[in-house]
Amino acid sequence: ANERDARRCVLSFLAVMVAGLLLLGGLNVVVDPFGAFGIAWVPADSRTGETRTARAELLQRFRGSTVLIGSSRTRIGYDGTLPCVPGGPALNVGLDGTNIRELGLVVRQATLNPRLRRIVLSLDLHLFTADWQPNSDFRSSRFNPDRTPFEHTCNLLFSGRTVEASCRALRHWLRGTPPRHDPLGFAADARLHFERTPQAVRTASACNQFFGPGGLLLNAEPDDASIAELQGIIAHCHDREIEMILVLDPVHALLLEGLVVTGQEPVYLRWKRRVVELAAEGNVPLWDFTPCHPCTTEPLVASDAPPARWFWEPSHMRRELGDRVLARVFGSRSA
Repeated sequence: ANERDARRCVLSFLAVMVAGLLLLGGLNVVVDPFGAFGIAWVPADSRTGETRTARAELLQRFRGSTVLIGSSRTRIGYDGTLPCVPGGPALNVGLDGTNIRELGLVVRQATLNPRLRRIVLSLDLHLFTADWQPNSDFRSSRFNPDRTPFEHTCNLLFSGRTVEASCRALRHWLRGTPPRHDPLGFAADARLHFERTPQAVRTASACNQFFGPGGLLLNAEPDDASIAELQGIIAHCHDREIEMILVLDPVHALLLEGLVVTGQEPVYLRWKRRVVELAAEGNVPLWDFTPCHPCTTEPLVASDAPPARWFWEPSHMRRELGDRVLARVFGSRSA
């Protein structure tokens, strides 16, 4: 009797476990919070669009020919639906807090798409200086080259992180929360995010992030490995006959002044010269939008300054300036 009871207990436990896994898997497939399964029951606008997991799935399903890759500046500033983009809308794969090593893996993932014809890679100095440590989001995404398809599928079906994302997507859908991103990855809610704090406060916070204690642009000398990574990215795209376009994103003059004040301007200029050399060696176009310009010198600091037209804060441009950049890069006469 004891043996039968033990067997019954084990079978009941297994049945509950299987039912629970099927329930979790079913929830995550139906809600599809990262857009991995192509299920449209919950609108894509309600899903988690800024994560690396979701961006990798966007890239996996993308059927266009142009991809925009870079940091949060890309995610917030570049709208891929502009008419000037060749071959139709571009996919935006901007990643927050990224590094040139991670972007190299993103480029390699992108080039697996047989329809891809060009990559616009946005660069800035801090991409080459941070000590990149892959986070859990990266490790759970297709960008992780060490992740097997089986591991990836299990994570999408059963992980607590996916369940949390499914619940969040359902909550956004039921509440009618405005979309965070458009279907091509561009940040559609930048105004809602940035305008939570006054312009002068945003500016001070961004300057402190780059030049305060432990700032991203203090001791900013790029290491040889990061420079080699860019060289490898260019060679990789050349070998696969994919057009590579390099862009140095616009930044507000306050960041350039910060480089001067903190003694990092020589480092910045050496980095820029090295990027120019690599672009010339690889025969790829390089667009430099960092020089001072009326767009990059508008007032941001004064508490009574009018709302800026071109920048949210010194590091992140508004879409209006990003539109002008893409128009120049792709040869629009309206630029």
